[in-house]
Amino acid sequence: VTGCGLESTVVDCAADTPILLRPGAITLEQLQAIVPQTRPRPSVAAGPHAGGDRGKFNSPGLLHPHYQPEAAVRLVETPRRQPEAGELDFDWSAVAYGGLEPHPLAAQLLLHRHYATTEEYALGFYEFLRAADRAGARTIYLQLAPGEGIGSALRDRQLRSAGEV
Repeated sequence: VTGCGLESTVVDCAADTPILLRPGAITLEQLQAIVPQTRPRPSVAAGPHAGGDRGKFNSPGLLHPHYQPEAAVRLVETPRRQPEAGELDFDWSAVAYGGLEPHPLAAQLLLHRHYATTEEYALGFYEFLRAADRAGARTIYLQLAPGEGIGSALRDRQLRSAGEV
């Protein structure tokens, strides 16, 4: 784990075009400023063998479910006051929320953390997940990070925590 709170950046430089396998503190944009032809890895939906001669993703944490807390993780663009359709008798006291914006029902939540910057969010992300599990949260709502800079790495870890990668 690096000083940004997330695992390190991993780049495959085995071929002519470097491939960013795992985003981290060093962003794709920073890599492209030095080596413009650097590309992100093929979409996870394309499978581990997409990308021609690359054969497989040579990076830890890309093929197996990692970063998953005990509680169910729901990803949201913005915090909202109402549960999703089908969630009757919703118990906000069993919910943990983490994001860049405060949740409007913060006082009713089991655990509530909002961060001033994406960097702070990334730095506190894993501890927040562990704290939610320790507190006994049944559901964790995570506000998705922006998709650029360190937010790209954080978003990757958020998707993994929800089992979406």
